Parts: sequence; C-alpha cells; structure tokens
Amino acid sequence: MENKKYLDKVVDHLLIGTKIDNEEGTIIYPFSLLRQSYIKGSIIQNLRLNIPNLISYCKKQFGLIDDEVRYVFNRYVDIIIDKLKDGE
Repeated sequence: MENKKYLDKVVDHLLIGTKIDNEEGTIIYPFSLLRQSYIKGSIIQNLRLNIPNLISYCKKQFGLIDDEVRYVFNRYVDIIIDKLKDGE
C-alpha cells in the first residue's frame, strides 16, 4: 500500500474521536453518533456491527477505497482492543 502514512493518519483521527468510558462500559465512535455499551470480550463483535458506518465514513471523509478501509479497520480494531485491555 503506497499511502500507508496517510492511512495511519486516518487511524489516528479515528482514535482521537473515539471516547471510551471504562467505568460505564461505553464507547462512542467518531463514525457513529450513538453511545454504545460494550463488554470487553465482545468489542470485536461491537465493532463489526459498525463496519457499514465505518466504511461510509472513511469513504466520504477521506476518499478511501475498500482495501484502504480494510487496512484502517484492522489497525483501528487492534489499537482499540489494546486500549481496552490496558484500561485506558
């Protein structure tokens, strides 16, 4: 992927816009207006439910194509899972 730096900046943008409240067990994604409950073990399933929103957001906001969205999604999920494991 030629524009990996740009895609990593997109991931950073998504991370900055993601608000995790570990006390309440909720997460707000920048590509969804809803506050969603999560269970640490089911965060991947929660994110998968939001894939259509993420795809649409990345295509409209950043002009990404499917392969780029897939890269962004995978990086984003890995980092979010690490943050939840670390209790951030």
